[in-house]
Amino acid sequence: MVSMEPMLKTLFGAIREKIAEFPQLAERLRLWFIGSHYDSSLVTSPIMDLAGRFGVESIVREIPNRIPFSDALRFQTKSSFNILLGSTSRGYNPSKLFQLLLVRRPVLALVK
Repeated sequence: MVSMEPMLKTLFGAIREKIAEFPQLAERLRLWFIGSHYDSSLVTSPIMDLAGRFGVESIVREIPNRIPFSDALRFQTKSSFNILLGSTSRGYNPSKLFQLLLVRRPVLALVK
């Protein structure tokens, strides 16, 4: 999560600004982060913690545990758009990029 934190800060900061400008956006926008952590024993929600620091926790939902591939495809297919987060790690390669293209939904890519 640490290597993706700059991209999440940018996303949450931009959302906070737009909600301040258009308060009705908070009623319609929901960001789901599913499978956000590799450690299945994780009891905290790192993305929710960061969303709270930006005051956008009311529109963010996090399920940190990994889910089956078929469930992930279902979520991605039913979404209005998907978010692809880049990383500050040099060797990072977004493993879900091809999958996101296959579901034929708009993709917001935040990369550095």
